[in-house]
Amino acid sequence: MGNTIFPWEAATADAALECWNRLITRAANEPLNVRDTGELYRGAHWLRARSIASRWPGIELWAMSAGLGLRHHADPAVTYEATFHAMQFAPGKVWDLLTSRPPLAGRCASLAELMHRCPDDRFVIAGSPVYISAAERDVLAGVPALREANSQLVIVTSQGYRGPLQPYLKRSSADMMTALKSNMTCLNIACAGALIEGLMRAGRI
Repeated sequence: MGNTIFPWEAATADAALECWNRLITRAANEPLNVRDTGELYRGAHWLRARSIASRWPGIELWAMSAGLGLRHHADPAVTYEATFHAMQFAPGKVWDLLTSRPPLAGRCASLAELMHRCPDDRFVIAGSPVYISAAERDVLAGVPALREANSQLVIVTSQGYRGPLQPYLKRSSADMMTALKSNMTCLNIACAGALIEGLMRAGRI
C-alpha cells in the first residue's frame, strides 16, 4: 500500500481530497502499481460480485470506491487504503468530490452521468448503508434520466439506511443468509445476485 493512505489528518474534506489526488497520481505514475479495478479487490463480497457478473452476458460490474470514486471493473486502479466506514469527513461530501474531480480517469465519473448515458439500462446497486448514503445525491441526480426509474433501479442495502432512496430499496436481512448461501459480509451482494438472476431469467435485462 505504501503511502497511498487517505489523509485522515486533513482539516477539511476539500483539503483531504486535494492531497489524496496527489497521492493517487503519484502512485499511478509507477506502471507496476496500476492494474484493472476488477483485479484490485480481493474481499469475499467483491469475488462474489465478479462471479455474478461473469455468469450473465451483458452485465457490467462497477465499484463504488471510497478512494477512487466510481470505477468500471476494467478501469485502471492503484492499491490504496480508504473506507467510508472509518472516515472523519461526511461520506457524501467525499463522494461528491471523488465524482466531480476523480483521482484517476475512468469510463464514467459518477452514477448520475452513467444513468444519463444509459437511460434504458437497469441498475442494481448493492452496498452498506454508509456507502448508499454517500452516493445518495449522485443517484438522485441520475434518477430523472431513467425512462422508468421505479422498474429500472434497485438498491440493495441493510436495515440501517434511512433516506430519500427508500422507494428503490430492497432490504437485506440476516434471515436471508441460508437461502442465499451467504454470510453477513456478502449478503447485500448475494441479494443483488438473486435479483439479477430473476431479471435475467425473465428476460428483463
